[in-house]
Amino acid sequence: MSVERAGRRLRWPLVVLLLLLAFQGIRALSIIGRGDECPYDDTFITLRYARNLVEGNGLVFNLGERVEGFSCFLWAMINAAAMALGLNGPIFSVGASILLGLGGIALCFWAGGRFEATDGWTKALGRLFCCWIVLAPPVVAGWATSGMEIQLYALLLIPGVVLLYEDWVKKERVSPLTGALFALLILTRPEGIFCLLFLLVFLIVMQMIRTRRFDLGELRKLLPGSLIAFGAYICLIAFRIIYYHDIFPNTHYAKVAWAWVNVEAWTYHVTHLALELNWLLVLIPLAFLAKEARRFSTFLLAPILFIFISSIAVGGTLGGGGYRLFIPYLPFVALLCGQGLINVVVLLQRFFRNRRWKAVLSTAIILLAAALVPQSKGAMKTFLNARSNAHGAKMFFLNKAVVPDRVLGEWLRDNIPKNFHIATDRIGRVPFYSRLYTLDMFGLTEPRIAHKPIPKTTQRFAPSEMRSVSATLKKDWDYALEVKPEIIIDILPLWPQMTIRILDDYCPTEVTLPNGRVAKFLIRRDLEGLRGLMCRELEGIEDLRLMRPDGPKPAIGTLQQR
Repeated sequence: MSVERAGRRLRWPLVVLLLLLAFQGIRALSIIGRGDECPYDDTFITLRYARNLVEGNGLVFNLGERVEGFSCFLWAMINAAAMALGLNGPIFSVGASILLGLGGIALCFWAGGRFEATDGWTKALGRLFCCWIVLAPPVVAGWATSGMEIQLYALLLIPGVVLLYEDWVKKERVSPLTGALFALLILTRPEGIFCLLFLLVFLIVMQMIRTRRFDLGELRKLLPGSLIAFGAYICLIAFRIIYYHDIFPNTHYAKVAWAWVNVEAWTYHVTHLALELNWLLVLIPLAFLAKEARRFSTFLLAPILFIFISSIAVGGTLGGGGYRLFIPYLPFVALLCGQGLINVVVLLQRFFRNRRWKAVLSTAIILLAAALVPQSKGAMKTFLNARSNAHGAKMFFLNKAVVPDRVLGEWLRDNIPKNFHIATDRIGRVPFYSRLYTLDMFGLTEPRIAHKPIPKTTQRFAPSEMRSVSATLKKDWDYALEVKPEIIIDILPLWPQMTIRILDDYCPTEVTLPNGRVAKFLIRRDLEGLRGLMCRELEGIEDLRLMRPDGPKPAIGTLQQR
């Protein structure tokens, strides 16, 4: 009987974990069904590279131009393999992203097995509490349906960090398995190599503080497994040099820059993130109360410190409003919070002698904490709307979802000559479905714009604009006009900032798409009669011709169409 009871105690946390995974999976389908952008627009950049590779055109964005405009080599290869097998690229990327996200939650539960607690019941509840922190924020479920590489990165980072710590403490060396995980991590995201270096240095510093001396022998322990990871990085660099003729991806030049405006954006995002985590921040220092857990908790700070420091260079953001770059590091915040909450429960349990009352106390406290986790209500709301959004999810996986940019891209593919060039700052869906040569105004796939230095500016950015500030400031309209693309898309809201040359060479145009929506863009004036496109002039054109980017804006009435 005692064996059966022990078996039941062992199984119930796994049952609850499966329920949480099912809950998250239904939420993901609900998000897809309500018509959100799934996959995200940036996903189609990788998908276009993957499709060109499968079709024999090379790992390129525009045919004949070897520019590394993506930052997820392994994810591109996975998607290329799926397309080569005949799978639909966008649907596969979303489906794989959801499954990888669920795997990341399960690994968070696995990592929680290192918690220090007085009894198994409290420890199990603490592990489940960590999982709830990770899955509760709506942005987590949103990125799980993004189709981007971020979930793969998280899936590799969680076991990589935990095993690296255990290798150091127990084996005093980095195992080949840990090295292989970090090798895949490095191939997934460019910051993977810097994350590994930061973690290794952090371990050495921890060892120096504990022993109060520096021993070169400690460095030798890092070699066996680390060589696998560094070997993968060397191979990736060699491929870049041979194929793209550059040691860094082009996205590095477009996004990474050390500037004061980045610090300003970083301050805003970190403050906003702290407000969203709310009272959970109080639990982090409590994780160090238990002496037995202090060493592991200290190491969990390493990946969190890394992302905060490194994000200053990447436009000063944590990945835009959805904190894309921070999502893989959220489990480490959750683990610290889980250990902190367990420590609080253990302290309160000292006032009770009865084991049942201790179990009731731990259950009540942890359930209350779970209910108070920020954005828990939003998670439940998305889950409850799953039934009403079921049809939308079905249409997506049947490849029948109607997405505005997809309709525009397909319209361009069917109505615009194949040799036409387009310029846009949204280089996801429209270029993917149109298959036209595309000039990226953000410079992700355009080296000249990417290598452009950040201009000095006194411009103040609103919170909604503080995403990749460095890339935003590098927009080069003069270069776009030198190239003279036949069509410029998605810059109509910027009309007041255009120079006289744009209005001289391009005419504002609108066309009614098959789904009834009106698409607006600029078309070169010598092509106004192209296949029935309707070209409409603007009133107050003289006011616009006198405009400069730093000049006053015209009155709203001058922008009305005739």
